[in-house]
Amino acid sequence: MVKLDIFGGGGKVPSEGSTSAPTLPRDVKEAVSRCRQAVQDALAKRVSRMDVEFPVGTKFGVEKKAKGGKKRGGGGSGSRQGGGDGDAGTPTREDLDTSDRELARLFVDMFQPVGGERISVVFNDATAADAAKGRWKGDSTAKCRIAAMDRRKGAAAAQRKKKKATRAKGFAAKHAAEIDDGDDGTS
Repeated sequence: MVKLDIFGGGGKVPSEGSTSAPTLPRDVKEAVSRCRQAVQDALAKRVSRMDVEFPVGTKFGVEKKAKGGKKRGGGGSGSRQGGGDGDAGTPTREDLDTSDRELARLFVDMFQPVGGERISVVFNDATAADAAKGRWKGDSTAKCRIAAMDRRKGAAAAQRKKKKATRAKGFAAKHAAEIDDGDDGTS
């Protein structure tokens, strides 16, 4: 497996003995461009396995912002990795999921001309796969099969149902919590 050197080698597959000084991309757009070039170079060299990594919580700007106006967190349109656009806190779970989904979406777009609907995107869990299905629905450039490693039928629906069940109030909440504590087989 080759780890693509997007940030150090200007978007090229690293070669042995390479001593070039690293140059960082100016923005996310340039980083994505370097990533595309590095993937193309690797494929030209018949590399079949690649490890592509971006900084945690990178905002690629692929998905349209949710309707409803203001964004939570008081941040502008800047990204976390740029440093100091008012949103310098730790990324939330939602930020991380969005980042993963957007990176997958970039690769779907990259391989669309050659793969079409034969492209598969596999997420770690059914909830992430369901989110991608909902976000990418109707987008002609995102045609692909979306699956989850957790392939149990209705796993995402079961998770949602379980979360709703624990939202009970009063005596029912205490009872639901006790039941949930006993579900792990340790009762």
